[in-house]
Amino acid sequence: MSLNALENLVDRLAALPGIGRKSAKRLAYYIINMPQADSDNLIYAISLAKKSIQKCKICGNYSEKEVCNICSSEMRDHSKLMIVQNPKDVDSFENSNCYDGLYFVLDEEHLDPLKGIGPEEMGFGRLKNRLVQDDGINEVILALNSNVESEQTGLLLKALVEESGKKVTKISQGIPAGGVLEYFDSATIRQAFENRREA
Repeated sequence: MSLNALENLVDRLAALPGIGRKSAKRLAYYIINMPQADSDNLIYAISLAKKSIQKCKICGNYSEKEVCNICSSEMRDHSKLMIVQNPKDVDSFENSNCYDGLYFVLDEEHLDPLKGIGPEEMGFGRLKNRLVQDDGINEVILALNSNVESEQTGLLLKALVEESGKKVTKISQGIPAGGVLEYFDSATIRQAFENRREA
């Protein structure tokens, strides 16, 4: 094994979110020392996930089918639609067992004009179509992170939803400023949902 191969592995791992160079190096050495069968299984699991997982054509959450289990379930409350910023937020609410409605996952986490991310790149057109086509939706819940970018995104979402004549609420601010939903425990998320208010 050449040092170039090790550096390449470290570079690839360090490019992952939340992994710094030091952690990437530690992971690289761990992977190199794994039994061949274990590293083959890791490679296979990554490859299978990349091939099998797609975005649900209705909500944008990750799914192994064209339509995810949540959107296709008759047990869900189809009168409520929660807008979240990424599939990890869906997991957070599902793990909290406080919400039984449907979801809409934005294509991008928040507006960023400097990076060319506007309403269309975020999936606003897709959301507008859903709100127009599904007259069973009565309430749209904004479950966005608590930071400036998300607040700006929320204002545009609120205007878009109000245009469709639906009630708009947002989760309470038990989530501190700058807070990211995926990092909060189920009890905090449940409380933020239960104490939602008019947006």
